[in-house]
Amino acid sequence: MSRMKGSFGNVVLHLGLHKTGTTFLQNYIFPNIKEYNYIDRSHFWHCGQFKNVIISDEGFSGYPHLLDNDGSVMFENAKFLKKVFPNAKIILCLRNKESWVKSLYSEYLKSGGIYSFNTFKLKFSNVWFNFDEYISLLKNLFDDVFICNFEDLKNHPNYFVHDICKFINVPIPKYKHTIVKKGFKSWQFDIAKNINRLLGKKLSYFLWRLIKN
Repeated sequence: MSRMKGSFGNVVLHLGLHKTGTTFLQNYIFPNIKEYNYIDRSHFWHCGQFKNVIISDEGFSGYPHLLDNDGSVMFENAKFLKKVFPNAKIILCLRNKESWVKSLYSEYLKSGGIYSFNTFKLKFSNVWFNFDEYISLLKNLFDDVFICNFEDLKNHPNYFVHDICKFINVPIPKYKHTIVKKGFKSWQFDIAKNINRLLGKKLSYFLWRLIKN
């Protein structure tokens, strides 16, 4: 970590959350901001060579749809990021909790999950819902924290993009509002779950990736 610390100019970290319009920002907004170099997760460890960077990775706030931890990773990762990027600006996008869980369940199914929605909710840690506590920690760690909402992206995309660019202090780039990574509808949950059980996790994951592409 020490070789990266202090080697940056202006750093903007977009932390997710998962299923809050992250792919739209990563594909259509951040790469088109000319004043910054956009860095994805595959080039994370090489970003010190750039003066001004935007680093977007929903994994910074964890992978709640995988059910592999109790949500505390959100808080642990925030402290880690403070050590690496002490002066970073933070962008965090939230979502209505009920619709968020449904969207995460859809992502869980695409990763080969076989639990029913009710079982998924029982296994889903409530720590992930501690939005206020998470925001409070981020604001204690970092000087500049911007909170946005997925519902604003859905209902008022131009204002949503405007507010993010205003926070970064850059002009709004040219973009096309595109809905990406559509999830399953509620009536499709059981169908996807049964396909996963029939094919097994590896094959079903390949199937969903094939359908996506």
